[in-house]
Amino acid sequence: ALLLDGGPEGCDLERQLIALGVRKLDVVVVSHPHADHFAGLSECAGSVDVDLFVDATQVIADPQAQADATSAGGDPPSSGREGRQYLQLRRLLLAEGARYMEARTGTSLEVDGLTVDFYAPRVPLLMVDGADPWRRRGEAPSGEELNASSVVALLRYGDTEVLLPGDAEAEVLARYALAAADVVMVPHHGSKGAVTEDL
Repeated sequence: ALLLDGGPEGCDLERQLIALGVRKLDVVVVSHPHADHFAGLSECAGSVDVDLFVDATQVIADPQAQADATSAGGDPPSSGREGRQYLQLRRLLLAEGARYMEARTGTSLEVDGLTVDFYAPRVPLLMVDGADPWRRRGEAPSGEELNASSVVALLRYGDTEVLLPGDAEAEVLARYALAAADVVMVPHHGSKGAVTEDL
């Protein structure tokens, strides 16, 4: 079983997976760290086995950030709440034995005859494992920046190709040399810039 994005908080992902007969996820891909794409997975991460976790985010340890957070006390910055939740999910999955793969343009994997080709920004999203995930940037990225950082997946099974772009809109997708697909999931929930005539 391959899961691309885990849905928002309260979507009852675990019940949905059980209804489909899924007890283990061979691969989980999180397109980008917006809660509506991972929070549902966070709610059931402790009870669903994940073999491989894929995203396009580089997480670095920053001892200075940890020291600053310890000495400062108080509440962590509110702008990093969603990022901290995402980092917590990553830590939990990896602690429970999931392997990790960074999605880059040109990387692919195969699951039971299904091939997944990945497309991602040349420069991966950088997060700091600490109280302020965006410390290296100085501020949290905008929603548009996070959407543009989405992992794009092209699924190939036999002669059928399905494009799953996460929240990467048409302008971002035009940067990739995407193969023609039989099916395109509308990007970014059908937002204004999601689809162009060219796409």
